[in-house]
Amino acid sequence: MKRFNTFRISRTQWIALAILASSATLGYAVDIPNSFSSGGTADAAQVNANFTALKTAVDALETKTGSGSVAVSFDAFHETNGATAATCAFVRGVDYGRFEGTGADCVARAGISLPHGATLTGLHCTLFDNATGVAESVNAYLDRVSLSGAEYQEVYATASTVDSTNAQMLSDTTPNGTGSNLVDNNSFAYRLYVSFSTSGSNFTTIGGNLRLYGCRVSYE
Repeated sequence: MKRFNTFRISRTQWIALAILASSATLGYAVDIPNSFSSGGTADAAQVNANFTALKTAVDALETKTGSGSVAVSFDAFHETNGATAATCAFVRGVDYGRFEGTGADCVARAGISLPHGATLTGLHCTLFDNATGVAESVNAYLDRVSLSGAEYQEVYATASTVDSTNAQMLSDTTPNGTGSNLVDNNSFAYRLYVSFSTSGSNFTTIGGNLRLYGCRVSYE
């Protein structure tokens, strides 16, 4: 007669199996290959096969990010290195950030943490441009910076703002370069880059007529 390597399953083990086998608990369809009756004996290989199936399902859940977005408010931005308070001082108010100073072109940057392995679907920034009579503009970018010391790569770039008394949501959903929108935290760091240009004027004159409220990066 064939002998099986068997063992008796405890009450705790039965509860654990019942919970782990529930696809509703995992939020994922799991195919459990073997079932057992309470009080009976079970082949160790069959039990191991069940746990292998559950581990495979859990591993798949850990790598599945789902869709979502990461938002960064104006509070996280700062002027770029080399800028001085006299030329490009990024001032954070209650509701928005803006530049002050004698500079004509200033840049605000902020780091952003994105989920590894996610596919980015767009950059969306809320900006304001009411400096009428001046050829000014605000543009927003998402860059990825190589951790090996190579040059940065632009992933998304919005269009320029237009004169308006209302805040503007500018978006770009077309990545620059094949594969640039696949988040790889092992090789790259990511940053937001917002460029303010007065086209020959300065921020002493324009002040709060060019504003940054915040940016959002969407992914799936």
